[in-house]
Amino acid sequence: MLEGLKPLSKLRELLVEMEIELGLDKLAPGERDVFYAFLAESDGAGSVVTTTEVRNSRILMDMSDPTMYRHIVTLIEKGVLALAPGRRRGAYIVDCDLSKIRDGQTVS
Repeated sequence: MLEGLKPLSKLRELLVEMEIELGLDKLAPGERDVFYAFLAESDGAGSVVTTTEVRNSRILMDMSDPTMYRHIVTLIEKGVLALAPGRRRGAYIVDCDLSKIRDGQTVS
């Protein structure tokens, strides 16, 4: 049984290494989950993703709405999510310029 789980541990190690390389390790675990959920729903650069779409993500199934929204606000402040133009809430664009996270930049 344990031997069957070994590839899973290797996969997790690879994920952690990639997160460090990209600077995603600077995000809190919940922030990373929200970022991944938005990224999974995004159709590419400039595409709009709604909170309804990410809410249905398996990644966020155990996260409460208030916690998800707090992480969205933090990701906006860190510059990796942006409110979609013409929208007041609920629709965002993923910015994959992860240098903002690595460099500790925040949006004013």
